[in-house]
Amino acid sequence: MIQLFKSNNPATVFLIVLLAILLHLPYLLHPQAHQIVPTDIGGYYLMQITNAPLQNNLLLGEIVLLALIIVQALLWNTFLSNVRFLPQQNFLPSFVFIIFSAVLPDFNALSPVFFTTFILIWMLYKMNNIYRKEKQTGATFDLGFAVGLASMLAAHNIFLLFFGIFGLAILRPTTFKEWLNFIIGIFIPFFLVGTWWFYTGRFFQFEESIIGNLIFRKSFVTNLNTGFWVVSSATILMIISSYFLLSTRQLSRLVLIRKFFNVLFHLCWITALMWFFSTDRSLNVFYLLAIPLSFYFAYYLCIEKKTWKADLWIGIWIAAILFSQYFNQSKIF
Repeated sequence: MIQLFKSNNPATVFLIVLLAILLHLPYLLHPQAHQIVPTDIGGYYLMQITNAPLQNNLLLGEIVLLALIIVQALLWNTFLSNVRFLPQQNFLPSFVFIIFSAVLPDFNALSPVFFTTFILIWMLYKMNNIYRKEKQTGATFDLGFAVGLASMLAAHNIFLLFFGIFGLAILRPTTFKEWLNFIIGIFIPFFLVGTWWFYTGRFFQFEESIIGNLIFRKSFVTNLNTGFWVVSSATILMIISSYFLLSTRQLSRLVLIRKFFNVLFHLCWITALMWFFSTDRSLNVFYLLAIPLSFYFAYYLCIEKKTWKADLWIGIWIAAILFSQYFNQSKIF
């Protein structure tokens, strides 16, 4: 199975699409309405715009969601291929990304986290530019602007600030001017949106959306269901695998790749922090882990000499997803 996706043949995209349809087939055959009403201003209006045309056609909504997942998987795969982060060019990152997207039913609802994922990929693209070029004050501003833009979609996304800080600190020495541009970039979206709401007489609503949701509306009572333990186990597994891969001799000679492994490691615990401060404690926040997970395990699948081990691990993973979907009334948990 793994060999099919180790090829760099563009025809492999067709297999990626088929895999995505297979893993999301229960949702396509039995589409359901998803009531996601973000309390954050940006996320609320974004969901109003995107969900309005899809409310009367649930199947169309599932198709649009599946298309977004496929586009994100291929976009992330293209980035890794262009910067040559893998030992060989292939579609393994897309392969793992698609599988992870079907792990939890929470991932099968259009929410601001899908748009945050696009922003996160853009941030990693900017980090790569910052590492490769000496003077990148504009890129550091864009990095901060991405954090501020994501925070408009959901207040807990403000913790991507730490992701940007660790990214800049790990990749290369950063000048004071670059740090200043990064901070200014974060505040620009807040300033622009806040100014608009101030002139329309609704600044208090904007303040409540950002500060109130982040601090005063946390739900400290959470049902730690099976889904929580699945994503928690996946996070721990990613941490262990990242340290394992960092200790390999092959990776120790690749400075940039090793640094990006460290950067994505910090994204794991930051995602858990974002979930803790989210207003609804929905597990869809953990969809962001598809980015580090697909990179870590794609790299592992590339360097694993015993292909039967990789095939067995992936086979068990896919079988578990299919079993839980098709034999439990199309619900994973």
